[in-house]
Amino acid sequence: MLVLLCNLHHFIQLALAVANSIFSWIQCWQIIFFFFALIMCHIYVEVVS
Repeated sequence: MLVLLCNLHHFIQLALAVANSIFSWIQCWQIIFFFFALIMCHIYVEVVS
């Protein structure tokens, strides 16, 4: 029982670490996408006007 709990705790820590890294990657991509969208809007305004 104790071994199972230890394994479960380890698994939860591992899952949290993976989820955290995925979340930070998503945040990074959101920032990149945001800047890309801003640049595209700026180019669009320059071309249209």
